[in-house]
Amino acid sequence: MKKVLLLAVMICLVCTLNALAATSQQISVTVTITQSVSVSVSPATYAYGATGEGTTVATAVDAFTAVNDGNGAENLMISVGNSNNWTAGTTTAEDVFVLNYYNGSAWSLVTPATGAALSAGLAPAGSVSFGLQLLVPTSTGRGGVEQSIPVTVTASAS
Repeated sequence: MKKVLLLAVMICLVCTLNALAATSQQISVTVTITQSVSVSVSPATYAYGATGEGTTVATAVDAFTAVNDGNGAENLMISVGNSNNWTAGTTTAEDVFVLNYYNGSAWSLVTPATGAALSAGLAPAGSVSFGLQLLVPTSTGRGGVEQSIPVTVTASAS
């Protein structure tokens, strides 16, 4: 009799637990699209042409356009490197040139060591226009030799 009673209690307990169990359970799944960081600049080249020592030459203030080709907001930096025979500097000297960029209201120095902020929080497909001003070395032993100055626009996630 005790065995039958114990069996009946266990059956009732199992039935009660089954009645309390959920028939479905919702879960939450999340995903984040990886940010694509990309910039394009046009035109890709510019020639100032022949000029004299110690002169200043400039493009139009909106000669170049940088476009955010990525899928999220970007910060754009502009930097300058040395040519084969000239060094980028903060003041002109023998074989030392200075590069400025137009920041929307004035010409600003592109610091050789750190570059300069071209744009912050630029939206996808957004663009920023800028110009470049070159302060030619005060003197050079490389007259008649074309100098190619690398200017780089770099994008990073905002």
